[in-house]
Amino acid sequence: GGGGGGAPSMEALQQMMGGMFNSDALQSAMNEFLDDPEKQEASRAAIRENPMLKAWIESDPEFAKIVDDPDMWQQSMGQAKQLFGAPGGGAGGSSSSAPPGGAPAAQAKRGLPKPDGPARRTAASGAPAGVAVGKISQAYGHALGQSLVNSGLGLDVDLVLKGLRAACAGEPFPMDFPEYERQMGEMQALAAEIVAEQNLEDANGFFASLDGEKDIEVLEPNRIAVEVHHSVNSGAAAKADSNVFVILQGRLLDDRRFFTCPAADETGETLHPYPIKVSTAPPALAKAVLGMKEGESKTLYVHPEACEGMSATFGEMLPPNALLIFDIDMLTANAPMQDDIPLD
Repeated sequence: GGGGGGAPSMEALQQMMGGMFNSDALQSAMNEFLDDPEKQEASRAAIRENPMLKAWIESDPEFAKIVDDPDMWQQSMGQAKQLFGAPGGGAGGSSSSAPPGGAPAAQAKRGLPKPDGPARRTAASGAPAGVAVGKISQAYGHALGQSLVNSGLGLDVDLVLKGLRAACAGEPFPMDFPEYERQMGEMQALAAEIVAEQNLEDANGFFASLDGEKDIEVLEPNRIAVEVHHSVNSGAAAKADSNVFVILQGRLLDDRRFFTCPAADETGETLHPYPIKVSTAPPALAKAVLGMKEGESKTLYVHPEACEGMSATFGEMLPPNALLIFDIDMLTANAPMQDDIPLD
């Protein structure tokens, strides 16, 4: 189905792609790719399913829209094909003439400025006061490293860092790109199987460890459990037909966050809670919320076999067979849907 918005402009596309393909081999591969819709769709799926790219995709909402929408992706590929087919735009864009000696004439490569050229504007160079660019840089690197570790690929960290530095320095891609895609696809398929198996083992082990825990209430044996942190004896309680507002955080067993409900706006005067319609929420989440009173807080543990509806609600980037943990604070147990709740 179509997405909410058009494909990026030719100018924006050129800025994104103009400097990526600085060798004849890569340009030729790109032209072949742009003539094959099946390869384009396969690449879109690979990007969406790659856990190492999650932080990058989430950091660029416009790119995320394109990756999530097959029609917008195809429109973008069509514009890319025009770009590479235009004079000076790529391998197919200009004809090479051969001098008397038979060697092809040199062709000028068009693209972004080299790293040693004029400095380009970045968000870091114009960051607002109070933004800790250094800490953000380190945290971004930590997030990438965390994704690498949890991807199951087992890649050499030192060589990954070497490739990262080389890319930032504008050095050429270190191997044939189609071969990279083929080999990486094989590695990702194998890693996905391994991660799924390990996640299921961890989930089974976790629920087995809950036996005898006094603070844990089992809603479904070996599937759904809750831990109440703060209870309230009176007040409004969530019903099966209620609309509720909660502060919600979703995390994995290793404490990685996959969902965080924004706690406050820039003024600190307004909460932006997560609205849940109990009757249409994922079943495990609905079981936890049902009966919660305003002011109560609890933690929900969901075995992967009880995660029905979670991917549709929280995104398809959730790791396979992962046990999901939700920290829930009930703000309003029965309220009309609205955007903001002022703080008292």
